[in-house]
Amino acid sequence: MSSQESQDGMYSLMLKNFAGQNGVCVIDMQNGTVSSRAPDMAFREAEPPAEVKDFEAKFAEIIEKPMDKILGKINKMSKSILLTRTELETIKKYILLQMNRTPYSDAEAEDDKDLWKKETAAILDMEWDALMKSELVDVLKDSAEVNNSFLLFFRTDEEFVIGDSGCVAECVPGTKDEDSDEEPEDFINYNLFPLTSEIAVLLISLPWKMRFSSPDAVKGLPLSSPILEKYRSVPKMKYINERRIRSEEDVSKFKHPMDRFTYMIHDVAKDDLHYLNTLTINESDRYIGFMTPAKVVPTMESYDSMKGSVDLAHDLSDVIGKVKGL
Repeated sequence: MSSQESQDGMYSLMLKNFAGQNGVCVIDMQNGTVSSRAPDMAFREAEPPAEVKDFEAKFAEIIEKPMDKILGKINKMSKSILLTRTELETIKKYILLQMNRTPYSDAEAEDDKDLWKKETAAILDMEWDALMKSELVDVLKDSAEVNNSFLLFFRTDEEFVIGDSGCVAECVPGTKDEDSDEEPEDFINYNLFPLTSEIAVLLISLPWKMRFSSPDAVKGLPLSSPILEKYRSVPKMKYINERRIRSEEDVSKFKHPMDRFTYMIHDVAKDDLHYLNTLTINESDRYIGFMTPAKVVPTMESYDSMKGSVDLAHDLSDVIGKVKGL
């Protein structure tokens, strides 16, 4: 088993949300096969080692069970979802764990593998505030990024697909510095996290968050996104200790587990769903999972139609027919 499969195994518990009666439909792009698999084996080829099973058990208790309740609430609501601070931090921890799924090869040092274990254990065990003071550099950086960003919730009556990359981003080219020979880094608009076949959440970058709430603050920044130009909403907050809050610093100082956050649930248009799914497909390493073949074939055909016009990570032409045959 590769190291990446060991990591993916921990999150296979959530793949049940992409399973139909016969399991998860899985495209293995390495072998060019399409098959139905049990959720716990959807993105791996062998049983995980004991240490990963230990993480799975902890993940199920700390993340999966409360996430099931949160997703149930979203399914029941039509226009918006009210989340407590505790529920919101559970979602943020799930996102942080997905961001932590950085692939490493078996040839890399054992120290790197140990670091992943330490980071994963820290995210599962520590309170959210403690994560933002972590001595683990990547945990500190990523938790700050998640905390400074905000979420957009999407729902579809078609289907989201899920990949094995953990973190899927929409990027735009950065602006080149005329005084530097270095190529600019891409600017990340958002990271996409499919939660079920019908629900996904976007982690919106700080500049876009500012544009949503205070447009004048980001004038001049080259912000461009076909999704974020169309779907915009800012969460509404209701603080338990609101009478004691006089400044931004007070929000953190007097925060309460039952503070309430109301998020709009956006019904994503079919073309935009296909676009989001193509991002997932293109950034997947080996596996793509979904529930209903007929519902995802249009996405796959949309992805395949871009050949020649953009650089694609995968060629789906040989597997589309196999998916139709499921």
